[in-house]
Amino acid sequence: MTPHAANPAPLILNVDDREGPRYVKSRILHRGDYSVIEAATGHSALSLVRQHAPVLVLLAARLPDISGLEVCRLLKADPQTAHTLVLLTSPGLAQSRQRVEALNCGADGYLVEPAEPEEVLSSIQALLRLRGAEDAYHRTSRALHEHEDMFRQLAESLADVVWILDPAEPRLLFASPSLATLCGHAPEQLTQEPRRCLERVAPADRARVEAAFASMLGDGRLDIEFSLARPDGELRDIRARAFPVRGAEGPPAEHGAPPSRIAGTCQDVTLQNRAGRALHDEERRKDQFLAMLAHELRNPLAPLRSAADLLQQLSPSREDMFRARDIIGRQLHHLTRLVDELLDISRFNQGRIRLREDLVELRTALNTAVEAVRPTMEACGHTLRLSLPEQPLPVRGDLVRLTQIFSNLLQNAAAYTPAGGQIVVDASLEDGAADTAPDAASGARVTVRVRDNGA
Repeated sequence: MTPHAANPAPLILNVDDREGPRYVKSRILHRGDYSVIEAATGHSALSLVRQHAPVLVLLAARLPDISGLEVCRLLKADPQTAHTLVLLTSPGLAQSRQRVEALNCGADGYLVEPAEPEEVLSSIQALLRLRGAEDAYHRTSRALHEHEDMFRQLAESLADVVWILDPAEPRLLFASPSLATLCGHAPEQLTQEPRRCLERVAPADRARVEAAFASMLGDGRLDIEFSLARPDGELRDIRARAFPVRGAEGPPAEHGAPPSRIAGTCQDVTLQNRAGRALHDEERRKDQFLAMLAHELRNPLAPLRSAADLLQQLSPSREDMFRARDIIGRQLHHLTRLVDELLDISRFNQGRIRLREDLVELRTALNTAVEAVRPTMEACGHTLRLSLPEQPLPVRGDLVRLTQIFSNLLQNAAAYTPAGGQIVVDASLEDGAADTAPDAASGARVTVRVRDNGA
């Protein structure tokens, strides 16, 4: 394929009823690397323009059928040919009135004949350059409008608010409809007064947000999270971010010049924050659960170890064997209950403890607690005395939790009492209940006291 076939020469229609001038002008155009077709009348010129669509018509003002002015007017009035350039030529000295008439008829240029070949070609090239610039402008404008439409459709389809601000005024140049929904103001109000968005910021965050907004007007940057009251009164967590937008010919960012535009988003992060807080609470409960697991499972192990040591003696007495058996039985029962409850995952996930209300013997809880801490007491050289009444001590409660309570109290007493200390645990019936066995139905109560001579 030849270069001329790949890029054909621009086609020009040369219209003149005088054969000599028409021939000269066609020679000039050929030397300028233009393709040329010719016409001698106005009507044939109109027909050739519609048929061949030349880029320019070199049109004589005087024609035998209709004038060049009328041909120009008809070309510009027809949508099919209105885009064609018309360079009107007139012989002799042109009066200003003739130029005005030509321009009023839609001519793109006016040339007085005879003209030098360079003047003819320069006039044509000037008109073609102007038309090229106009076409480029229209293409750019169409592309810009298409991009604006795409941007608007994209912004309006997003759940997040998208906005563009002119910081000099300041005034919103664009804001997606969700901004008005979020702030509860009409779009035109927010366009002219973007600060009205700050009216719904939570009072605790308002000063901080206003300071960040003022700083953004200077450098175009913003990244802040705050609470915003929606029109229905619901508080939502909002994260606002912005960045500067500078024109292609604007000063570079490093010079510290204020931005010509600021673009940003507002994102509702309420659900994300709630999920983060829930995750944090789960982590905290997990840590608490593990700490409780380590603490509660350690208490029954000490008396079990002591009972095992007692049985491993060379010749344990019958009483020692019975005592070790009772310790092992009670502590194993207590340990089983602890494991069952600690492994209750649903209770752990809900972050609460279920308390049972059984009819239990309180002295069982006290004996089990004393057995659990006795190895610690003996290691510290403490003397532990347990004083219980002869009557049964039935109460309504959770045996495992009561045992834990007494074990914790005794562990604290052992820890904060100097070596060789005295620790006393006693249980007594309240005044007026000495002659009856306490239970939940009678309303009698038991008082348990733990005393030590430590700090």
